[in-house]
This record gives sequence, structure tokens and C-alpha cells, in this order.
Amino acid sequence: MGAIRLFLAFGVLVAHTDADVLSHIGLRMDPLWALGLIGGRAVLFFYVVSGFLIGYVLHEKYPATGAGTRAFYRSRFLRIYPLWWCLLAVCLFLGSRPGLAGHLPPTVIPAAGLLGSDWLVAFWTYPAQDWLIFPSGAEVGWTLGAELTFYLMAPFVLRSDRTAFALLLVSALMRIVCIWAFKSAGQHVSVTMTYFFFPATLAFFMLGHCAAVIHRRYRIGLALSAVSLTAAAAFSALGNPFSFDDWPFHLSALCFALALPGIFAATKDNRVCNVLGDLTYPLYLTHSLVISALFWPLALWGGLGEALAEWLPPLVHSKVGVAIILTGVVTVIALSVAWLTHLFVERPARFIVSRILALTSSLFRFAGPAAARAPLIQP
Repeated sequence: MGAIRLFLAFGVLVAHTDADVLSHIGLRMDPLWALGLIGGRAVLFFYVVSGFLIGYVLHEKYPATGAGTRAFYRSRFLRIYPLWWCLLAVCLFLGSRPGLAGHLPPTVIPAAGLLGSDWLVAFWTYPAQDWLIFPSGAEVGWTLGAELTFYLMAPFVLRSDRTAFALLLVSALMRIVCIWAFKSAGQHVSVTMTYFFFPATLAFFMLGHCAAVIHRRYRIGLALSAVSLTAAAAFSALGNPFSFDDWPFHLSALCFALALPGIFAATKDNRVCNVLGDLTYPLYLTHSLVISALFWPLALWGGLGEALAEWLPPLVHSKVGVAIILTGVVTVIALSVAWLTHLFVERPARFIVSRILALTSSLFRFAGPAAARAPLIQP
């Protein structure tokens, strides 16, 4: 499972490299480099994986009690926020450099809190997307807003199979209505309603959860999961990689969800897969900053990326070759940064925040009985 998650993060990286680097120097990537799962399509597949994993841990690790729900929320908080706040601080610092003031968001409150940021991006300047709440290099944070909304809902809807299935149907119906109603309304509106609009993308989370229910009830072999994963890749390659509303993409998502139970059962205790999974979140968060630092607007290290983009074309007499090399260089550097970030930023930050939460909780427990014993002061 960790390898699949890292591959999806690579799909997001490829799309951003294409949009932020290759397109500016007259080059383009081939979506088949990531089997058509690039950019937004990879994000929606991330939602499927998230639905599966959250459905699994809620059943296996967190009991359906108040304490279990609080423990679940605490684990999700520690998973998302410590590294995100570190990234946000770095992006704000770099964005404050002279000449880059225009890249600062008007307020850091929505960016720091994340919850609801997906709605602000989608609808604050509807039908165009508004990215001003995020500093340059941190724009991927809007997807965390959608994830957090799902996490808040999860303990109350995923513990009942009937409720979860009903929510899947409602969201799928909402998605069908959005595709039908907004397909001819222009690209901005169509993307907003099929990619950013949470009620229409919740179906992907719930699809993953249904796969977790299947995993819990039936033994799915690795061979069947491999066939389903191959079918998912084939359907993804058939469709338009920049569309979120065609039938090959939705069939691909369905096959992908059906592939998860067997793959998860076969790899959940594999150390290599778990290590690759550990790199996914730091890679997803930091790759845009890496691209920005290598090329523009930051162009650190003496404009290393720009220099490379100028040197390669005379040496490699193929646009495709240059695009592959540049994408490969960005990928290697981004993976290296993700590994270092995981070791020296994410893990220490998560430990510090967890200790702060534990200390705060103990202080509240200590103050509670004392406050209860305190005599009332009569007026």
C-alpha cells in the first residue's frame, strides 16, 4: 500500500512539474508516465486510499466510545498538522523575501487551520479558484481541508455500514448531478464542481471505506487484487488525464478500490512498503516548494534548475528526453527532501506536538478535581 501511495504522490509531482516548469520552456510531459494518474486524478485516488485506511483503523484500533473517538482525532491531528505547520512557516518565511511579497496570503488563519480551505479555494472567487490563502509552495494544503472534513465525519458515519452505504449513494448521486449540470458550463465551473466540491468527491472516500468493509468480511487474494489494479491502470490510461467526469476514470477508481483489500493484506507488514508510505506525506507537502526553490519564483542555489533547463537542450536533442531528465531530477531531489523532512522535521515535530498535547491533557485532569473541590464564593 505504501508503494501505491508514493506512486500517487509522484503523479501529483509530475503534474506540477509539467505545469510549473516544463510548460514554461516549451516542453510537455506524457501523462502515461504516471499511467494517467496525474494531478487531480491522483488526489481523488488518494481519497480512495484514505477512505480505506480510515475505515480499517476505526474498526481495528479505535473502539466506538468517546475515548476511542478522541484517540482517533488526536492521531489524525498529529498526522496532519505538525508537518503542515512547519511547511507553512518555511513558505511564509521564503515568501517574505524582497520581491516576493505578492506571494504572501492575505491571512494565514485559513491556511494554518486548513479546515474549510478547500471551500475557500473553490468558491471565494467562484467560478475561478482563489489560491491567495496559501503562500507559494503550500497550495496543496487545500486537499488537507477535504481530508480533515472526512476525518471529522468518519467516526459517526463509518461505524455503521448502512449509514456509510447510504452516504456513498448520496454522494455518487450528487456527483452525477454535478457532471450532468456543469459539464458544458466551462472548464473552471466543471472542475470546481467535480474536483473541489466536497459533497461530489466524498464518494471517493466512501468507495475506499466500502473496500475496507469488503476486506473485513471476505478474504481477497493478491491475484484478484492485481487483476483489479491492472484494470484500474488500463481504464485510467484510456481516459482524458485532465478530466474528472469521464466514465474510464470512474471505472478506474472502482477497480482501484476493489484492488486495495488484497494489496493491503499482502503488504501491511512489509517494511519496505511501510517506509515508502512514510515518505508519501512529506513528498506530497514539500514537492511544490522544491520545484519553486529549483526554478521559480524562489530560484535558490543560484538558479540551479533554470541553469539545468538551459544546458540540457543542446546536449539532448529530444524534447521528450529533456522533459524526462528534468522530471527525473526534480523527482530525485524531491524524494531526497521528503526523506530528510520525514527524519528531521516530521518525526521531531510530531513528537513535540504530542508531548504538548499530553501535558495539556494532564494539566486539565489535574485542574479538574481541584476546581470541583474549590469552595463556592458567595456574592
